[in-house]
Amino acid sequence: MTTTPPQWVPYLTLIAAVLAAGVALFAAILQRKSGREAAAAARESAAAAKKSSEASERSAKASEDSVALNAETSRATAARLESEGLAKRFQDAASQLGHDQPAVRLAGVYSLARLADDWPDQRQTCVDVLCALLRMQQKMKTYVEEQQYPIDLPDDGDQQVRRTVMELISSRVNGTDALWAGCDFNLAYARLADFKLRNATISGKVILNGAIIEGGCSFTRTTFDGGLDAQELRIEGTLKLTDVLPGPGRTVSLSGSYIDRGGTLDFVLAKPPTADKQWNVWPTKIICRGTFAVKVTKTTYEQATFHIRGLHLEPTARFRVVQVPPAEAGSAEYPTIEAKEWATTASARIEVAGALQHKGVFKPSEWTGVEHHQFKDAYTTGPNIDAILGDDDA
Repeated sequence: MTTTPPQWVPYLTLIAAVLAAGVALFAAILQRKSGREAAAAARESAAAAKKSSEASERSAKASEDSVALNAETSRATAARLESEGLAKRFQDAASQLGHDQPAVRLAGVYSLARLADDWPDQRQTCVDVLCALLRMQQKMKTYVEEQQYPIDLPDDGDQQVRRTVMELISSRVNGTDALWAGCDFNLAYARLADFKLRNATISGKVILNGAIIEGGCSFTRTTFDGGLDAQELRIEGTLKLTDVLPGPGRTVSLSGSYIDRGGTLDFVLAKPPTADKQWNVWPTKIICRGTFAVKVTKTTYEQATFHIRGLHLEPTARFRVVQVPPAEAGSAEYPTIEAKEWATTASARIEVAGALQHKGVFKPSEWTGVEHHQFKDAYTTGPNIDAILGDDDA
């Protein structure tokens, strides 16, 4: 017997199929939504990572800027502290220079010299202060002689301070360092005793106008690239200039200077320039009551002319020309000393060493005062004059 299924079975099967399709559709919808959400989450994560990276870069840049700022601040602080320290050293040294005790002033001189070495920006200021000390009036001290008469003489302590300043200047303008060679030196109207420069090249200006020369001052193989302005010197001691030259376009001027009785102006032309490089040295309009000496050497090249213009020789004066050192083998040429517009007196002495008298080294012209033939008769060539004038080192 055949059994007929109930009529609702097909409906149940259809319902099951519809439910299965709905479940599959719902699962697909859920899966698609989940994919979109995952993609969105991934995008958001990437954006967050990018923002984090940018924030890290900004933080690193800020840290770098902060480090640089701190370093710059540290440098500025260090520079400020150093500047304040140097300024304090300057104030302390300057206050010592005004002290009553020469020992304290001497300490101030050394302190200021060391400060000039350490402080390039204010080196000229330190040098100016030291030069000003030399320009100041000497300190005097009252001494009592055996007869109980008081007498005022320069204070020995002050003299030592001044000599130390000159020695410090000399030591700082030559040698390998020559730290002060670029500075200007204003020593106008200073009283200079035993001031010496040797093997120096000074690029700054050197001013000695109106200075008083005492003791033995000498400039040896010194080039004044900035010029030497030494007009109206008063030479009471000895000023010896050995192979002194100015820089290009500059001069060494001693115009209007006065050589006192007992004083000596001594030019030593040991290595003069060649004929195409004339001396730009002006010993012009000099009044001489003491000694004006020119010492020459001969070499194998033609030498330049040394001009002496407007020399006034008073009754006690001597003008001397001598050869130093002794002639070298094979040498033949001497520099020419040209004298123009000289004013002389009958008792002034003109001494030309015997070895030079007939070589035409000295060429006088345009005299006033004593007539020319009388002046020529004033030449003296004693047998020992070469030895007398040639013994000192050139």
